[in-house]
Amino acid sequence: MLPTLTITPEAEKDFVEDIIKGTARVVSDGSYASGRSSLAFNTLTDTPITGSNSFPGDPRDQSSYRGELGGILPAIIVTNHLCKKYNISKGHCTMGCDYKGALSSTFGWRRPSPRWACYDIVSMIRYHMHNSLITWEGHHVILTIGRLQIFLQTQMLRKNCNYIEIYQTKDLGRSTMEIITQRCTNLR
Repeated sequence: MLPTLTITPEAEKDFVEDIIKGTARVVSDGSYASGRSSLAFNTLTDTPITGSNSFPGDPRDQSSYRGELGGILPAIIVTNHLCKKYNISKGHCTMGCDYKGALSSTFGWRRPSPRWACYDIVSMIRYHMHNSLITWEGHHVILTIGRLQIFLQTQMLRKNCNYIEIYQTKDLGRSTMEIITQRCTNLR
């Protein structure tokens, strides 16, 4: 499962600089429609790296949870790839997601069990997190449906922006997202 990526040298440079500074941020989202789980992720940089796809699996296993995990996994893989490509051995990235269960599965203390839903994806996420050259942190963000504005509930993005707008269009169960960051002064 490889996502459709939009990545430019400028986007790589922006994101890599943020990783090194310890201020890198990426947000992911997943959805479920017409029996398919879909995913998307974006880096929160001036020139974002974006990825989207539908997530494979048995139709009985498809769910919004699978889609959410499916957004987290390629975001981590792409970030780790860039760390190796640019020889980054120290840095930090914050992952934002609106599904608390997916964040708990990714960053929680419990060891994944084969009885867990989406154990296959959770195991892959944990594998890539364990082998990452940088540290990771998860933060919950809240999406309100309509024109999908994310109002940030944590310190994750309050330092640099008020909100992020996500415009989502659905086409045959696939989601594409465009994230526009609104930068502002520190919110203290």
